[in-house]
Amino acid sequence: MSAHNVMYDIDKAGGIDGMKMSFGDSKDVELGFDGTSLILEALADDTLIEIGDAATVQKSFDVKIYGDDASGASYLYFDASGNSLSTVGIDVKLPDNDKIVLGTGSDVQFQWNGTYLEGGPASGMWAGAPSPADPRYFAYAHEFFDDFMYNAPLDANLKWTEVDDSGTGTNAISDAAGGIGTLVTAGTDNDYHAVSSVAEIFTFAAGKKLWFEARFKIAEATTNESAWWFGLTNTLTTGGFQADALGPLASYDGVLIWKDEATMAINFETSNLTTQKTATAEAVFVTDTWTTVAFYFDGTATTATVTPYYNVAGGTALTAGTAKTLTLAGLEEMHLVMGVKAGPTAAVETLQIDYIKCVQLR
Repeated sequence: MSAHNVMYDIDKAGGIDGMKMSFGDSKDVELGFDGTSLILEALADDTLIEIGDAATVQKSFDVKIYGDDASGASYLYFDASGNSLSTVGIDVKLPDNDKIVLGTGSDVQFQWNGTYLEGGPASGMWAGAPSPADPRYFAYAHEFFDDFMYNAPLDANLKWTEVDDSGTGTNAISDAAGGIGTLVTAGTDNDYHAVSSVAEIFTFAAGKKLWFEARFKIAEATTNESAWWFGLTNTLTTGGFQADALGPLASYDGVLIWKDEATMAINFETSNLTTQKTATAEAVFVTDTWTTVAFYFDGTATTATVTPYYNVAGGTALTAGTAKTLTLAGLEEMHLVMGVKAGPTAAVETLQIDYIKCVQLR
């Protein structure tokens, strides 16, 4: 900066305590002391301060800002050569709803929302979910999670109750990395095999946000003929699903994601008894490919919104589907449920489940 761009302006009324140094033809930046604080002011918003020189051979500064402890015992330190920022004796405090954001694409964030620690992706299905990193996680949330690693067969681990027509195949936990549970039908048209949580442990209620997710695959014995379903229901008649291509029961309380026989379309539905809001052909199921289905209940009073999510390509990213409303009045407690049904060719169908998870605020 040339000398004529630096101006000194002394406020005579305030003596030394009013002095300002101005930089730039239009006094673009001013530095002054008001008697209490040293103030650096910019004429325009988002004016950039650069410390160091961005040269081919970098010319940078280490910066140390001292705290209140005697003899420099507490400080915030930027080490340019180490590309690191560290603190000694300094607390970093964030108020409610301020975030720590991680990842080049702002992939994960943490924040204290005034009640509990939220942790997860910055947007999408799990945004705003309570974080297990919170020491009081289980005081704020309850969860059901099964990774299918223990106590074969699947329904012997005291988490599940078998729901079938007594002529079905044998459930199992497979020898597979990460744990895989299997639900197996008999080789009979409309033979169904489902499992439900032992008790009705979830309910849709005002203020009680809920997140559900399951990952699975099925190598269809006959393409298009298997049916499968995942979600929450208070009614387990025929496993919570109808015969042929009729889909979920005509009356139940809950939310289901499913595929009917004779199609590869994935559907989604909210249900309060016979009042059902359905989104059809939300995604296309791919046989023998790991698939994730999920939904988020927003906890709005009176009439809530439930948003489904899908991944049918074997990856981890979830794509939102068509949200549906759900009237809360009269809803009963619900089981988790998952099931599979054989189609008209009467081939044995095997549903493989990697994991199933449901989290709800207490």
